[in-house]
Amino acid sequence: MNFSREVLYHRHRLSYQQIDQLLGEQKSGQYLPEKLAQMEQLGEFFRITDFLKKAGIDFICLKGPLLSQRIYGDPAWRTYNDFDLLIEPESIEESLKLLETIGYQICYVEIPKSDCRKEFFFRNLNEVVLHNANNKVNLELHWRLFSTRILDEQSLKKILEKHKDTIELSGRAFQVFSKELELLYLLIHGGGAHSYRRLKWLVDIKDFLEKVTFNEKVFMGLVKQFKAIRLLNLTNALLLHFFPLAKSLPGEKKARKSLVRFCLDQISAEKDEEFRNIPVFLKRLRFTTGVFPGWKYKFSVFKKYLLATDSINSKYIPCIPILYFLIGPFWKRWRGFR
Repeated sequence: MNFSREVLYHRHRLSYQQIDQLLGEQKSGQYLPEKLAQMEQLGEFFRITDFLKKAGIDFICLKGPLLSQRIYGDPAWRTYNDFDLLIEPESIEESLKLLETIGYQICYVEIPKSDCRKEFFFRNLNEVVLHNANNKVNLELHWRLFSTRILDEQSLKKILEKHKDTIELSGRAFQVFSKELELLYLLIHGGGAHSYRRLKWLVDIKDFLEKVTFNEKVFMGLVKQFKAIRLLNLTNALLLHFFPLAKSLPGEKKARKSLVRFCLDQISAEKDEEFRNIPVFLKRLRFTTGVFPGWKYKFSVFKKYLLATDSINSKYIPCIPILYFLIGPFWKRWRGFR
């Protein structure tokens, strides 16, 4: 692998401890401030989750310090830019009000006040982002796991209920996914949603396979339910490319060359930019629609890309759902695809 320590840290967001493992070095001790910053973030994670638990809000923790704990036995081994919590839709607004009292403000787009816009908002989005200006911590509250229709909501709900686990950390118990569902979620998040453009997401999977014991039969059953075989094959191809000696996921079918090429292009890009220009945007659209089968999924991808979320609260647009999708591309073009 021909990436320098600086590129792996700044561009691909790997921790210095992960970089040491990849490069066969022992230099992470020279970067103590990074570890201390991670420990401060962990303290804030405890503050947030303790606060929500005390208020009676149930949630499932996604990735973050608990994934680090599961893989490495150390909640501050891998880096994380924010905390992700999966919360029931009916608890989102209450959670936002509570979190505001401890310094968290919603970013990018507010939840609409009118019933019509609010219904559209919760039906077509899956998360809100919050930021704490005092400690610079970001928090994402999800009421749906995915932004696209990978699986119908009823089937997904049944799977989530069946595949829960608990991780204990610092005298606290946290709800997380089962090992098998978490591994699949890493594929869908890192590969399906982000085309592995940061090696961090591929390293998560490589290290998960090396360090975590899971039930392969159960995992492959989930892959079948989610129709994620293309994504599994893509991940195996990339693991072989970057880490030829590492373990692979179950399954031996060949990956689609177009999917592999796009990921390699994204990973090798000098800057971490999801939408560098219109041609890349169109390639990403092709990649995203191709990573899962089914017209319902593909239709949901087009809806996602058409919708400009910040247009939902515009007083100049009547609350007519189809209008948001028709106006979306022009709205995005006007504000420069931010």
